[in-house]
Amino acid sequence: APVAQRAPQRQWRAGERLPSNYRQHQHVVHDWRAHRLPQPARGHQWVQLGGSFAHVALSTGLITLIVNA
Repeated sequence: APVAQRAPQRQWRAGERLPSNYRQHQHVVHDWRAHRLPQPARGHQWVQLGGSFAHVALSTGLITLIVNA
C-alpha cells in the first residue's frame, strides 16, 4: 500500500489576510513570552501556523509579521 504523504505547508507572508478559521482559539498563541515573541500590538494577536508565528490584526485578519520558529 502507498504511504500517505503530508501536504506541504502553506507559506504565509506579511500583507496576506489570514482566513478566520486560523484565527480560532486553537491557533492563538496566548503564552507569547514562552515562544520568545514580542507582546502583540493593541488589536493584534499571535497565531501559530505550523512552525511559524503570525502577528495578525484582530479586526481584519491581516498578517503584519511572520516569525519562523
